[in-house]
Amino acid sequence: LVDVLVKRPIPLVRNFTENLLAYAIGRPTQYFDQPTVRAVVGAAEASDYKMSSLVMGIVKSDVFQKRQAQTTAN
Repeated sequence: LVDVLVKRPIPLVRNFTENLLAYAIGRPTQYFDQPTVRAVVGAAEASDYKMSSLVMGIVKSDVFQKRQAQTTAN
């Protein structure tokens, strides 16, 4: 399994990035979040998909920076 994943890292990295983004923004990712996921993965490719590159890509993304806080009605 490891050999297969190493040969094709992009699907694995995209899936991981999508889940990390969902956690970061506090909601499930939608179809309109996919360009952000692809951009983060593309930028992280230069650093061999280091975790820090993925995290920084998400933190610098518009989706993360422009998220709205959830309000609770009491």
